[in-house]
Amino acid sequence: MESRAREYSRVYDIAARLSAANEDLCPRKNQTIGIRVENISDYGRDFRDAARSLWQLDETPVVQWLEAGAPASNSGVQVGDRIIAVNGQAIVPNRRASRQAIVSIREAAETGNVLLRLRRGAEVIETNAIPQLGCGYDIQMIDDDTLNAAADGRTIYITRGMLRFVRTDEELALILGHELAHNAMRHIEAQQQNALLGTAAGFTLDILAAA
Repeated sequence: MESRAREYSRVYDIAARLSAANEDLCPRKNQTIGIRVENISDYGRDFRDAARSLWQLDETPVVQWLEAGAPASNSGVQVGDRIIAVNGQAIVPNRRASRQAIVSIREAAETGNVLLRLRRGAEVIETNAIPQLGCGYDIQMIDDDTLNAAADGRTIYITRGMLRFVRTDEELALILGHELAHNAMRHIEAQQQNALLGTAAGFTLDILAAA
């Protein structure tokens, strides 16, 4: 679980820098504050006891990742903060609460500043994050040992097997940048092929084709 969390942070850190640096090249953009949240329901039943033990997760959305230098971290948000409201709208703890928090943050960012009410220990605090523009493509890591990465026009996928294969952050940035280019250049719209899990254009197949 700890290894998986470190791998996610590594991918998110690099993807965030690529997104900010290439915003002018991406036809799909969004306003972001550089935050990822989870609650206990984001884990399978076999892993929930470990998630509770490691990160004290319950049904309240918890900040699990922050982009360094992004609006959320600059406004004082910290990893481990629990989100209880976004722009005055309460986030009710339940199995879908992390999804509700993500959608609420995204909608607030598209219309203006994001006011977060957070619980940090026994303290309730409020922060105001001013969103920044970036490429509007999500990142998902797939729990699979195969060597592959992919894009489907809206999302970039990378397997844990690929993360173990690349030796440096520069190599990982090359992989993610390659998939970002697939989305930015609308390759998926032009040519529906190179499938990963039946949905996406894959890095490994690109390399084989080039060879």
